[in-house]
Amino acid sequence: MTPTVTAHLTEHVLPSPFGTILLPSANLRDITDPDVRSALVLRVIRYVSFHPWGSLRADAHRRKSSIHRIVRALWAEDPHVKKFTAGAGVLWSPAIFNPKMPLRVGNHCLHLTLKPDDRFCWLASRTPPFSKNPQQGAGSPTGLIIDLTEQLRVALSSDVSADPLQALYDCRFLLRIHPFKMPTYVKSALQKHDKTASIKVVPFTQYYWPKVVLQRESHPDQVLALPQENGTLDATGSPSWISIQWIRPLDAA
Repeated sequence: MTPTVTAHLTEHVLPSPFGTILLPSANLRDITDPDVRSALVLRVIRYVSFHPWGSLRADAHRRKSSIHRIVRALWAEDPHVKKFTAGAGVLWSPAIFNPKMPLRVGNHCLHLTLKPDDRFCWLASRTPPFSKNPQQGAGSPTGLIIDLTEQLRVALSSDVSADPLQALYDCRFLLRIHPFKMPTYVKSALQKHDKTASIKVVPFTQYYWPKVVLQRESHPDQVLALPQENGTLDATGSPSWISIQWIRPLDAA
């Protein structure tokens, strides 16, 4: 079944924002085997989820009710289900894809008349963080902010060229920062031990991508690196000093 699911995903997944999966409804109807449908849903939620790779939470605990709810919505003859989540930290949203237009996402897509080149789809993306969760960790807004300041200061104080500092972000991205390759003004801000200077990873866009920023008192946040919609990296200074990599594979069963 694994090759079958991989073949369907390879053939049918449409271009979408980094870290999301866009599935066209018309093509999904070609999949009639219930087991293949369920396996495809599991593959997608495992890829998009912010829960640790290989954990039951990343598979929505493999609850039949959760998987069946997603299957019913995605394979409905007349889509009418508003955006929803059925576990694994994955949000399913109605969407309309047109190669000549920006992607339209949201419940309003259920009521739009499709024009030439329009394709009704479902977009799987990370769910918004819980708005009222006092605990740090997955699902919490505070878990989406990482302070790398002290680790970078320690690395810069070493006489030996250190290996890149690695940080896992939201169980979806791997960040690598080379302290000795960072731009001079960033290095200077940290080495002067300005107590207000910090380097943090914060979320941006509705898809919760990581953005690396330099923060200083009485200064606006200065963006150091952020991924673009196509997965490329926009970084200040030498592009080799920082990297952001998506780490969840879509072809893993």
